[in-house]
Amino acid sequence: MLLIVGLGNPDSKYQNTRHNIGFMILDRVMQKLLPVKKSKWQEIKKLKSLVVKGENFVLAKPQVAMNVNGLAVNRLISNFKLQASSLLVVHDDLDLPLGEIKIVKKRGAAGHRGVESVIKNLGDDDFWRLRVGIGRPLTRVGMGLGFRHEGDSSKEVVSYVLSTFSRYERQKAHRVVNQVAKLVVQAVEEGMERVAGKHGI
Repeated sequence: MLLIVGLGNPDSKYQNTRHNIGFMILDRVMQKLLPVKKSKWQEIKKLKSLVVKGENFVLAKPQVAMNVNGLAVNRLISNFKLQASSLLVVHDDLDLPLGEIKIVKKRGAAGHRGVESVIKNLGDDDFWRLRVGIGRPLTRVGMGLGFRHEGDSSKEVVSYVLSTFSRYERQKAHRVVNQVAKLVVQAVEEGMERVAGKHGI
């Protein structure tokens, strides 16, 4: 069984922000994997998550703050009696431009607080990560010129990840969500090894 966890912040004010792309993707995955009548999140308070269970997969959206969602992931792993290697965490990634996707295993958190929390709570980094590029803040004068990877202040980055996609990005972000959802469905049907590596749109 594959446990697929999308990372995000549960508060409604963060619903469509870059940091919540993991939640957006899992909503799309649920639509693809389950018939309409069964496509409904169930809140399980002891797991601190919204959960949907299929034949050979579990989808979960932790309902705790991003920086502590490892608490929920640990409970999910224990509840379904799984190993860390059966976990796929879907999350935003500042170090990849929008449209770039990487599926990796046994890697460090690279500064992502949600992933750090998962590693800390599991005591293990032997799980799959689906890194969904959101890029970094753009310079004011260089909106079309590329992503700034150096010198971003932490305040600037927090403001960026907690903001919605710009009107220039929305169409591409929608395509990214669809593409990643297809990859997750393929992983459920054929195994994680079949989708590991670099992807893009």
